[in-house]
Amino acid sequence: MNNKKIFHFNNFDYKLLLFFIPFLVIFGITKQFIDNDFWFTINQGRYVLENGFPNQVLFTVHSNLDFIYQSWGTGVLFYTIFHYTSYIGILLMVILFGELFAYLTFKLSYEITNKKQVSYSLSIIITLIYSLTYLVTRPHIITSCLLLVELLLLEKYYKTNNKKYLYFLPLLALLIVNIHGMYFMIFLVFMLPYIVNLFKFSLGNFISGYKEIKPLLFTFVISFIIGFINPYTYKTVFYFLSSYGNEIMRKMVIELNPASLADATGKFIIILIGIVYVLYIILAKKKIPVRYILLLLGSTYLALDAEKSFNLFLIGSTLGISYLLSGNDKKEEKISITRKGISIIVFSVLLLSLVISYDRVKLPYEELGKYLEDTYKKSNTIYTSLDTGGYLEYLGYKCYIDARAEVFLKDTNHKDDIFLEYYLLQNGMINPKDFLNKYSFDLLVIDKQKEILYYKLDKDNYSYKMVYQDDNYVVYERKK
Repeated sequence: MNNKKIFHFNNFDYKLLLFFIPFLVIFGITKQFIDNDFWFTINQGRYVLENGFPNQVLFTVHSNLDFIYQSWGTGVLFYTIFHYTSYIGILLMVILFGELFAYLTFKLSYEITNKKQVSYSLSIIITLIYSLTYLVTRPHIITSCLLLVELLLLEKYYKTNNKKYLYFLPLLALLIVNIHGMYFMIFLVFMLPYIVNLFKFSLGNFISGYKEIKPLLFTFVISFIIGFINPYTYKTVFYFLSSYGNEIMRKMVIELNPASLADATGKFIIILIGIVYVLYIILAKKKIPVRYILLLLGSTYLALDAEKSFNLFLIGSTLGISYLLSGNDKKEEKISITRKGISIIVFSVLLLSLVISYDRVKLPYEELGKYLEDTYKKSNTIYTSLDTGGYLEYLGYKCYIDARAEVFLKDTNHKDDIFLEYYLLQNGMINPKDFLNKYSFDLLVIDKQKEILYYKLDKDNYSYKMVYQDDNYVVYERKK
């Protein structure tokens, strides 16, 4: 074979592939990086900047519902970027957080393996899997990176016994509780395996015991106390107690479902978790620190309990795999690859980045929104679904419900179980006519594929008439 066409796959080439993964996923694989949650996120961020922190649910037809804005920092950041730079700024932000995730994954793995090519290979695989699902406009793109920083600091502390690395953890706690309060407890949970690992005990093939317990234990306590420094104090810290675990919400919001072989995402998660455990078994030829096993088991539970938490498994399982891969003392072998192959990959990604631009951020309900703004005043009340509510609220309309599912639970808002009502309506368990008479909406925005009202309104004689439809939605106006 012609040696001029072959080159060794060195560290620069690994960096190149790792750098292009977020671009490849957004421009070449996924269809959308604007998540439905984006609209209520920036809407609330705008409100915080203009009016301060809200204590009641805003933008809906409901009143006097208690509210905690546990991700206000994300809302302010997203809204500010969108306000000044529109979609292009949001696109760049998502890609930058994707790049940061890739970089931190490599740094964390390299801290453990001290082998660049092993760490590059592992971080490329993890970043690709992460990007396929999580590279969207949601708070976790920030908090996933902060959790990686947390683990990196803890590993550096274990490696050097230098307390200066612990000083940054309370600052991370402050950032997480104000950027994505729901993840604050995850931040604390990720510290627990490191605390357990400090105690000296004998357990099979696991390594435990360390020099000092007090510094890390003290840091944990301080970080917990720091978590109360947020606009809602203790309510944000314990927000998870009232917001997740609701069985009705699990039935309606797919990402909250436990991983199951019954759906494609669940199969993907279970298979990947199985592969990781097989790797642990194959590679476990030496003793392993107990913290890595605890992180693996804890993040496995979180991922299996709710599909949306699979990103935590990707983060938590990285350390143990890195440690086991560091056991091979042989000189790293270089991987050969053709220059033509690398050139095709890089050129293809760049071409996709240039060709696919604004078409990639067109949303299925944008035409619907334009029609409503051109036709109806903002004072109109609208029946909406989880998917459409956030966007129409951002446009200025008062809506029935949006993707902030947990705020419509009685356990959270302390008044009405609106989410239960929505569930009963979607499953034909309450009379649609009674429901419509209760709220007297001016307009109904119905999803053709999901809404039971789409079939009921034309079949039965309700006091609404169709005024608009496209491929996805139908709009009904209340008869005068």
